[in-house]
Amino acid sequence: MSLADSLSEKGYKVLLIDRKDTGSGASGTPIGLVNPATGQKANLSWQAENCYHAILNNLTKIQRTASTEFFCTSGIIRPALDEKSFTNFRQAFERDNWPEGWCQWLSEDTISKENPYLAATKGGLFVKVGLAVNLPSYLNAYVTYLRKKSVTVLLNEDYKLDRQGKHWIFNCRKHGLKKTGGVIFACGHASINFSYWKNIPIHPVKGQISIYETKDLLSWDIPIAASGYFARSGPNQFVVGGTYEHDFEHEQADSKGFSLLNKKLQRIMPTLLAKSILINQWAGIRASTPNRLPILGAHAIEPNLFIFSGLGSKGILYSKYTADLMADYLLDKKAIPDALDISRLVN
Repeated sequence: MSLADSLSEKGYKVLLIDRKDTGSGASGTPIGLVNPATGQKANLSWQAENCYHAILNNLTKIQRTASTEFFCTSGIIRPALDEKSFTNFRQAFERDNWPEGWCQWLSEDTISKENPYLAATKGGLFVKVGLAVNLPSYLNAYVTYLRKKSVTVLLNEDYKLDRQGKHWIFNCRKHGLKKTGGVIFACGHASINFSYWKNIPIHPVKGQISIYETKDLLSWDIPIAASGYFARSGPNQFVVGGTYEHDFEHEQADSKGFSLLNKKLQRIMPTLLAKSILINQWAGIRASTPNRLPILGAHAIEPNLFIFSGLGSKGILYSKYTADLMADYLLDKKAIPDALDISRLVN
């Protein structure tokens, strides 16, 4: 959707085809975080300022067209729960070149006041610019916006793709033949299911979340990022995510995911777990790459065939900035950054 938007902004006629419904893959997680303090060490993410401003501007743009709010600017707390995370977070706080006003160190007492359910901490990072996004609402609003911008969006549409000279032909089950000058695969981990990209090193990683309901009226508003994430999704409901399963037998939510997430909740918010029951589960597959950065670029042999994939667990954060980079490459011949270019992966 972000790429269709970026191309449309540059005046291109865009056809967006999805074999399933809006947000049916990993992008459709009920709650997602925009968190530039990444990984176990809370390092400042790749091109953090550019990515953050791009997605914040995009969320704001789409929000203006929607009737319900789908994101909040509450920030994100990264509590240090042991000596290792304390050392990592303090080093990241003092070492990384954080933009002014982005990051603050909180004391144990301050964190406890913000979230009384948290286990004892050694203080932690407050990423002031962190965002929480209701992704299904965002994506549904985005579809409506794109259609109003004259992007043709075909959902739940099966198709076959063939090349005809310099053009590509989509034979759509419900909408017939569609002829185009170029095709961009933005299919996440499923890109490698197409013969054109079967040798690209995209690694599927399963992520599951659990949604709980508690007897308490929850007062904490700031999402927690600690060996996963914990975000309030209603007055007495919250989300716990996510797992990182590199070996899995199916794509559905299961008892394994519930057990892993329950253990996280037990460790991070033990008193809340005792008052809560599971009401729903969700699962999706991320597309990971060797350097954990997206893959952008052209097919080595097939003409006018491109890929935009591998956004991994930073899909929201990276989405609009990398879409703009891809649009600049396609239409203005601007070079893709070396860290993202598909050529880094092809011998």
